[in-house]
Amino acid sequence: MAKKVVVITGGGIGIGRATALAFAGAGYHVVVTDVLDNEGNAVADAIRANGGGADFRHLDVTDTAQANAVIADTEGRLGTIDVVIANAGIAHRVPLGAMTDEKWDHTFEVDLKGIFRVVRPALP
Repeated sequence: MAKKVVVITGGGIGIGRATALAFAGAGYHVVVTDVLDNEGNAVADAIRANGGGADFRHLDVTDTAQANAVIADTEGRLGTIDVVIANAGIAHRVPLGAMTDEKWDHTFEVDLKGIFRVVRPALP
């Protein structure tokens, strides 16, 4: 039986990293995605070093074409995606009065619309 496949956005650090390691420990092939290339590669390397299956793909979830390409590439190489963890997120650590419209819009692009951009192509 083929390994189940999980795609994790924002998998290079924090909750995404911990989630990637947990899924690897459960026997999944983990596709770590992030805009942080060094961190994402390090997570995939750590999983492989422990005998698991993993690879890293650069993904900026604000880019629909990139999201579509990562999902298509993953399905082409590994087959069905069993789980998508849409974890990518950002936080602007500024007082509300200093939050610009552009920063607020960028937060929505990553934290909300990023989920849609990754889940949409994976559903079929």
